[in-house]
Amino acid sequence: MGKLDDNPGDDIPIDCAERQFTLSDAAFLAGVPEKSLYNWIERSVIVLSDKVWLPGAKTSRWMFSVYDTMKVSIVFDLAVRTRACELADAASAAEVAVAAAIKADAAAHRDGIKPNVNVALYWDRDGKLFCMIHDVKNAAAAYPPPPGKRSRYQPTRRVFSIIPATALLHDTINAALDLRDKLSKGASGDD
Repeated sequence: MGKLDDNPGDDIPIDCAERQFTLSDAAFLAGVPEKSLYNWIERSVIVLSDKVWLPGAKTSRWMFSVYDTMKVSIVFDLAVRTRACELADAASAAEVAVAAAIKADAAAHRDGIKPNVNVALYWDRDGKLFCMIHDVKNAAAAYPPPPGKRSRYQPTRRVFSIIPATALLHDTINAALDLRDKLSKGASGDD
């Protein structure tokens, strides 16, 4: 789970959970200014585990996984690019989206097709954000809410945003593979 070998001839597959990218590279992968990412870490908007001590290093540094960079990208899109919600809500939605993408990536379905998971962000009349996970691999149809459960479905009848979790995971993996190729040639994510 969480590993991608884009070409069986490649030497090393990417482990999506391994913290292998520097702050600079993670910002590049997520399309986020480094200063914003550093600020979010310092303010605990983006929660990571402790800094990593690299072999032979005299100081520790933040290291990021593919999943971390996906989370950062979602927070930036929701809170900065679109201004759809506050940083705290964007971070919560990103956690849900990354967890849903990980679960979908590991799933095996009866029909042999993995889920295509989107996370829908809804706001109730009071402005409270909540998330619903949708598997959209099959065509969907809109149905009226079941009797007795109308209040539960009420926010789905309002404006909402979609996080294409599965697609973002695969885009982040592809960007990580591109970065890995650049780094193996001596370049950096900043080039």
